[in-house]
Amino acid sequence: MNHRILVLLSIAFAIPLAGQNVGLRLTNGIDSYVDVPYQPTLVPRSGITVEAWVTYDDSTIGPGWRWPTIVRQDSTPQAVSYMLRVEAAMTNSTVLGWWVRTPAGTRTLTWPFAAGQLAAWTHLAATYDGANLRLFVNGQQVGNSVSHSGAIADTGNTLRIGNGDLSAPGIEAWNGEIDEVRLWPFARTSAEILSTMNLDLGGVPGEVSTWNLNGALQDSSGSNHGQPVNAPTLQANSLNLASVPVIGAANFGTSTAGCLGAPRSVVTT
Repeated sequence: MNHRILVLLSIAFAIPLAGQNVGLRLTNGIDSYVDVPYQPTLVPRSGITVEAWVTYDDSTIGPGWRWPTIVRQDSTPQAVSYMLRVEAAMTNSTVLGWWVRTPAGTRTLTWPFAAGQLAAWTHLAATYDGANLRLFVNGQQVGNSVSHSGAIADTGNTLRIGNGDLSAPGIEAWNGEIDEVRLWPFARTSAEILSTMNLDLGGVPGEVSTWNLNGALQDSSGSNHGQPVNAPTLQANSLNLASVPVIGAANFGTSTAGCLGAPRSVVTT
């Protein structure tokens, strides 16, 4: 395949999405979450960006092993394809971890953050371009990249939002809020992330998934709709994103994804 990803808003994108200022509210120790049934588009093999707006309360994590998870593809023990979570471990460590599995093995990039640093709404993005893992906070890269190689392992199973492996009840549940989860089939740059992170995205073509969590669990850009497990709470929040009344586009270069190799564009206002 040789697609051109042109993230130009259609009517579905230009109209404000219903129920904005609503997102997930989850508590570590309680296993409620969102599962997205497996589709190949959930595992773009040679390039990926995972994005979400989050708050995280590190002051109320219980004792023992804890791994509060934002997104995990394949929650089977020892079989993760990729995941973004806090590596709280046994000591309530404030370390964000981005994991990617390829035939070369599993590679992890970590970013230590200060206690309370994620208490307010923070935009997180994690990328892999077939050669390096990177983490971005509010659109800016944090720390150094970590090298890796190979296509992302497609082990099937669901994409899970707000939780991970359920082998031990509750320990991988998120502890805070999650909103505006996005999955792009290429590694985005800082400029690209900054250009859309404050926009309410929907109707984005090119195998992009956008879970706005605006009172519902649908993928507003595709068919990867979420399903609630154990009644996750969708509640009003203080995250305000801009709707887009005027549409434009700016080219940001060549896609990193294997079958998405043509130049791509992203939304600007």
